[in-house]
This record gives sequence, C-alpha cells and structure tokens, in this order.
Amino acid sequence: MKEMDFWEHLDELRARLIRCILYIGIGAVVVWYQYPWIFSLLTQPIKSFLEEMKGRFVVVGVTEPFVIKMEFSLIMGAVISAPAILTEIWCFLSPALNATERKWAKFTIFPSVILFFTGAVFAYFVIPPGFKFLLQQSPPDVTPFLSINNYLMLISKMFIAFGVVFQLPLIAMLLAELGLINTAILVARWREIIVGIFVIGAIITPSVDIITMLIVSLPIVFLYALSILLTFLIERRGKVAEPKR
Repeated sequence: MKEMDFWEHLDELRARLIRCILYIGIGAVVVWYQYPWIFSLLTQPIKSFLEEMKGRFVVVGVTEPFVIKMEFSLIMGAVISAPAILTEIWCFLSPALNATERKWAKFTIFPSVILFFTGAVFAYFVIPPGFKFLLQQSPPDVTPFLSINNYLMLISKMFIAFGVVFQLPLIAMLLAELGLINTAILVARWREIIVGIFVIGAIITPSVDIITMLIVSLPIVFLYALSILLTFLIERRGKVAEPKR
C-alpha cells in the first residue's frame, strides 16, 4: 500500500468528513419524514399518565414546532447513522494501526454499536417511571403542560447517556489489553466503583426516587461484573501486560 503524505491524508479526512455529514443528513431526512410516528412512540409510555392528570404536550411560539423537528431530526439522524460514521472513522485510522490493534478495533466496533442501542432501548423503558415520579410531585389541582422541546431534548440526552454507559465492558477490555487495568484492580476497588455507579445512576436518572435509581444502577453493576469477567479472560489468554504504575 502506497504511503500517503500529509496533504493526501488531509484530502482523505475531508472526503470522509463530507461523507459523515452526508450520512447524518440522510438519517435526519428519514427521521424528519417519520417524525409523527417517532414522536408518538417516544411519548407513548407517559401519555396515559399525562392524560390521567389532564395534562398535554405544548409548544411555545410560532417557530418552535419547526425548530424542534429540525433539531430532533439532526440528533437522531446522527444516532442512527453511527454505524456508517464509525466505519468511516475505522477506514481512516486503520492504516496507522498494527495488526493487533486492528484486530481489537474490528472486534469492538460491532459490539459497541449493539451496546449503544441496547442502552438506548433500556432508557426507553426506564425514563418514563422517572418522569411520572416527577409529575406526581405537582401540587394538587395543578395541570402539567409539558414542552415538546424540553421533553424530546431530555429524552434524546438520556438515550445517548445510557448508550455511552453501556460501553463499560468494551472500555474495560481495551484498558486491560493496553495493560492499564487488571482483574485485581477491578476487584480491589469494587466498593469505590459501586458507589461511583450509583452516583452515575443518580445523575442520569430523571428523577430522585430510590426505585428508579436502583432500576438504572443495577444493570450497570451487572456490566461492571461482566467487565471483570472479560478482563479475567483476557489475562488468562496471556495477552495483557502488567498494568502501568
């Protein structure tokens, strides 16, 4: 393979960035035309509870419906086009990696996408109870009118946050492969890590009730246990050096 100079790398980077923008644009167009269906899907878990309180979703201002639809389409377009974007990133970086690094990168890309969308689906079922708890704190005779903009932006952020958190096992595997952590460290620090997990669960949970926080945090604890197992298997295969001091 011919080695490229700096300007050729720059041209390739520009071309791949343009393709990534194109992928996001295509994803945004798909979301734009499926917006009514997507909105109905995202609001379905909370709609019945909102109707019980005689509440509704509202918009403020003439331009807000269009702005909301555009922003949401761009965000979700970026999310659904993530596999294509990751492929472009991989094609750009892979020539600079050695054989071992390329093997691990190939091994992690597909599971990373699966874990991200698994986290988003998990968030879909966890977030509504948190919203219900928050709405239940309204004083008597108060009717909730929820801004569509605030609701969609919040739930989008939650999807992304859960998708990132669900990357924990892969992150642990890569750190173990680099010799930065090992099973002994993960086991010895389990108390601090568990506390950190519950802190993260409290941060990304839209409510402050203990039940919702437990529903969020316990799967992350399971992912932490899975991380320990995967790190142990890597060590058993003799592919991990001692962690750096």
